[in-house]
Amino acid sequence: MKGKAKLKACTAIINSKKLFGAPITNKNLAIIFLKRGNFFRDRRNYDKAISDYNDAIKLTPKFAKIFHLRGLVYERKHLTDRSIEEFNRVIKLNPKFADAFYDRGRAYDWKEQYLLAIKDYDQAIKLNPKHANAIKHRELTIILKSIDDRKIKRLPKDAEGFLERGQA
Repeated sequence: MKGKAKLKACTAIINSKKLFGAPITNKNLAIIFLKRGNFFRDRRNYDKAISDYNDAIKLTPKFAKIFHLRGLVYERKHLTDRSIEEFNRVIKLNPKFADAFYDRGRAYDWKEQYLLAIKDYDQAIKLNPKHANAIKHRELTIILKSIDDRKIKRLPKDAEGFLERGQA
């Protein structure tokens, strides 16, 4: 099923709360909300995606994947702190969810909190040694951190120069 047909089918199931004529379980209804949320996310309708993920979470509050997806949407909306909160929830629910560590690491990168990012990438790699994105981003973050560290080391000299020019 593609596009609008998928959306229409998901919406019909949600409205009727039935699947193939039989009542639908909360878990299955949550999955339908998740799928419709993904439909909206893929079309950059982030607010509707979040709304559907919220409904799915109400039905299955311990389903880590939904929090992860909602965190990714917050990240796309540039709500970095909210995305980190979501990834924290995922990790609390499932401490072996490698992608949650990877995605939280990316969020820390955006905030230029490189040590936290590297720590999360390390954990993602520990959980999944073949996590290519975590390996790649870890290396890039190490480079960014070293550049940032060099800027900080130069700062006192630069600051003295500005002070001397200001007093001249």
